[in-house]
Amino acid sequence: MRRSPLDGLVLSLGAGLLALTLGAGCGDERDSYGEGEGAEGEGEGAEGEGAEGEGAEGEGAEGEGAEGEGAEGEGAEGEGAEGEGEGEGAEGEGEGEGEGEGEGEGEGALPACAGDEEYPPAPYGTAVGNTIRNHCFFDTEHVLRCFSAYWKECHKAIFINVSALWCSACRLEAEKVQEMFERHEDNGLLAITVIFEDSQGGPANEGDARAWRDQFDLTHPVLADAFFDMGLYFDKSATPLNLVLDGETMEIVYSATGFDAAGIAATVADLLQ
Repeated sequence: MRRSPLDGLVLSLGAGLLALTLGAGCGDERDSYGEGEGAEGEGEGAEGEGAEGEGAEGEGAEGEGAEGEGAEGEGAEGEGAEGEGEGEGAEGEGEGEGEGEGEGEGEGALPACAGDEEYPPAPYGTAVGNTIRNHCFFDTEHVLRCFSAYWKECHKAIFINVSALWCSACRLEAEKVQEMFERHEDNGLLAITVIFEDSQGGPANEGDARAWRDQFDLTHPVLADAFFDMGLYFDKSATPLNLVLDGETMEIVYSATGFDAAGIAATVADLLQ
């Protein structure tokens, strides 16, 4: 078959168009592929920015840490306050201990007249010139009182009247004993009344001593001798008994039944000089 020149021209034009078409397609794919890589790059860039954002959050965490340190500082101030409280407590304890110890030592010390002794030493006896025993009796409030306690009070003279509630002569003497005590108390005289029996002849108790004190308005000690210890010094049929002791030695310097006002007054005056 014989082709004409027109057919050749048509084929050339078709091939050229086909080449243009194929070239345009490949370029589009390359452009699309490039744009895709750019998008991926931008995506990675976005992720990087996100990392920077996380870094910013980290800085925020550091800021919170700083606030925590501030809280620790406040805690330190609290510890300081505790320290002050402990110091004040120690100071209070020191004062309390010092005062307590000082007072205890003062109360336990013996007076100058007693020296290092609790009571003058034996031998003891019942006659004039002997040292009287350290007798102990209950007072009107049921408190046990011993002669040693009165000795430590450093009286110059101690006048002891021994009576019973059934004794009529004792009632007459009670006011005289009180009068002598009031007259010489400031000069160093102590008077003591000892009741050994009640109105029925039974052992005396603190109630009997209290009744005797109140009946005669006595302001000196009144004691109850329930076991009649003072019976060592006299016969109770001759009640009352009056004793005068040297307040410094507890020596009996006067002893007599009945009330010899002149003899008692003279003995007391000698001791009070």
